[in-house]
Amino acid sequence: MFFDFWFIIVNMQEFANHFLFSLKDHSLYVYIFIFLVSFFESFAFLGLVVPGAVFVISAGFLTYDGYFNFYFITTFAVLGAVLADIVSFYIGGLYSNSFSNTMIYEQYRGYFTAGESFFKKYGSISVFLGRFIGILRPVIPFVAGVLKMNKKTFYLWAVVSGILWGIGYIGMGYLLGKGFKLVKEYSKGVDYTAAAVLVLAALVYFLKKRGKWTI
Repeated sequence: MFFDFWFIIVNMQEFANHFLFSLKDHSLYVYIFIFLVSFFESFAFLGLVVPGAVFVISAGFLTYDGYFNFYFITTFAVLGAVLADIVSFYIGGLYSNSFSNTMIYEQYRGYFTAGESFFKKYGSISVFLGRFIGILRPVIPFVAGVLKMNKKTFYLWAVVSGILWGIGYIGMGYLLGKGFKLVKEYSKGVDYTAAAVLVLAALVYFLKKRGKWTI
């Protein structure tokens, strides 16, 4: 189980690292790309299949080596995440009276039901909490719109959680890069990318098993 999970994470993270590294001389493209993956990862239901967090962490990792500006890339990640929540919220509001009759509802009924139950249990703070639960991240803002949550309260939690999410994930990659920079100075013959991903995969697996966090 762990090795299957590790294999998937390693391949995704290595692809993200190599892809972003290939664009190191075109930082503006990277900022725009990070905005887009952050947006689509949080966008209603589509985020269930977009591994945006993987690219955001990779961006942070490469930022430590000076390829990208930490403040710029964090800002683009935050803007993408927050804007996706707002758009999803408004779309949910448009379908508040008819969503159960759509094809999307039939396809994603289980996710919507889970999001609705979570929202009813935790109330407005679910917008904040849902940001850090992978399976709910692209669902809760839409559910909040369908259930006609107060707009100002929604904006507050969406912005606060988006800022923390962007700083947290970029920061995670940045610290990972810093840690392996130190390892590189004292070690030789190590595949640093694979080692970094292994550590990250082990950390995520441990937290998932304890039910504390999920990508």
